[in-house]
Amino acid sequence: MHDDAVMQAWLDGDLADDAHAQLQTHLRDPARARAFLRALHLDLALRSAARARQRREEIDPVAATTTRSHRRRTTALRLRRRLPARSTSRTLAVVALVALAATGAVLVMRARPVVAGHLVVDAGSVQVAGSALRAGGACELSAGTTVITPPDSWATLLLVDGSRIEICGGSRLTLVAGGGRDATRLLLTRGEVRADIRRQPIGRSLMIATTRTDTTVLGTRLTVFGGERERVEVDEGRVRVERQADRSAVDVAAGESIDVPVSGVLLVTRSTPTAPSGPAEEAPLSSGLRLWLCADRGIVPDAQGRVAQWRDQSGNAMDLNQANPSAQPRQVVNAFGRHAAVSFDAADDGMYCRSAWPEFRSYTVAVLLRPTAYRQWGQGIGCGWGRFDFHGDEAGALYTGVGHESASSVARFTPAELPARTLQLHTWQWFVVSYDHGSGCAEIHCDGVRIAGKSMPRPLPWRDFQIGRSDAPATQPNSFAADLHELLVYDRALTPGERAGLDQRFRTRLGRAP
Repeated sequence: MHDDAVMQAWLDGDLADDAHAQLQTHLRDPARARAFLRALHLDLALRSAARARQRREEIDPVAATTTRSHRRRTTALRLRRRLPARSTSRTLAVVALVALAATGAVLVMRARPVVAGHLVVDAGSVQVAGSALRAGGACELSAGTTVITPPDSWATLLLVDGSRIEICGGSRLTLVAGGGRDATRLLLTRGEVRADIRRQPIGRSLMIATTRTDTTVLGTRLTVFGGERERVEVDEGRVRVERQADRSAVDVAAGESIDVPVSGVLLVTRSTPTAPSGPAEEAPLSSGLRLWLCADRGIVPDAQGRVAQWRDQSGNAMDLNQANPSAQPRQVVNAFGRHAAVSFDAADDGMYCRSAWPEFRSYTVAVLLRPTAYRQWGQGIGCGWGRFDFHGDEAGALYTGVGHESASSVARFTPAELPARTLQLHTWQWFVVSYDHGSGCAEIHCDGVRIAGKSMPRPLPWRDFQIGRSDAPATQPNSFAADLHELLVYDRALTPGERAGLDQRFRTRLGRAP
């Protein structure tokens, strides 16, 4: 018998005894159970309406004089009323079965995992729920998912509210609760996470738990260390740190940190400032700005001054990372005036960005740096030939521009245009390299003076931007032997007036007369 026929037969009281098993089988399916429940509700409503009309006719015979359409409806109701009555026990049993099936359907729907965050692997190979995810890979995370980052890896967790959790190498992080109306809860079993938490709505919070401590965050920037030594460092805002064993709790504010012992008093200490607080110059020209690195901003060095991440200030999240401590550059406070710099060791230091660049054909790259050594392929910045590259040689000459693998002199600037000592050791300089796809012309300016110009081919789309050491062939050991203060990338060629504005910006930074 067809599903609908079985249901209707039961409603009409005509279902044979041997067909009841078939009905019960149908009701185990959530969709069929919901359909049967709707039909049952309609049947009960019709019966109730029929009884009410019968009583009204018995009390007031005049009300029985109706229009033809009302007579037809009354006839239909009376036909329904004359259906055989079902036993109360059987009705209750089926209603209970329907309710159970409907509840099961709801539970099935609720069991579907809800996306709580988006994970991007910045470096190495990361274990996500037991599966490997390599650099450049991404996946959605739901509550209950565990992320394991080996020592040479790095990953970024973007929560649905826009908060960013940087999972450092050697960490194990579980997304215990995914948010919604409840608090988002992260469990850090070991390692280190650096979090930039959006302000949470009233009544909600984000909690980062370790094996010993619960840190409640309403919206701030902080670093949490889990494992044998548990520590919380706050860069902005305020958090609540609570020891699980005895529920001792303290508030930790911006610039403060706390080491959480197994027992004893919780002592908050004022962190030693590692970055200058000084002059907050205006942001650079924003039109077309794709990347903005400034050594005064977006850096939280460790106790040795090593920089694992340099955050992009343009708002495009083109952050640079380095998970390997031995390859991390160092922040130098007060490198000139009250400004900082990031100092790269030419031997092995390097940082890279695996985020996807938007496609653009014209560009302007401006960099303020201080060369510290001459070496082939030194001062290396860019995405490689065919896109954009910038590096020096053993005599301080400079190569830059679009270029390609054959490295013809037409495709880039070479020492023929940018000779020895264009790069000056231990001297702060700024270079502005631009390419206009419309005219096919590239130009390079140094300290505000145009030093070369030529036609070049159209560049390929950018990818894998980096500063310093890369996985280049042994014959081309890229490095960055310099201190770097600021780097700007635009997706267009700046006008002469806009470039003059950059020159003035750098002069002001260096305290030079216009």
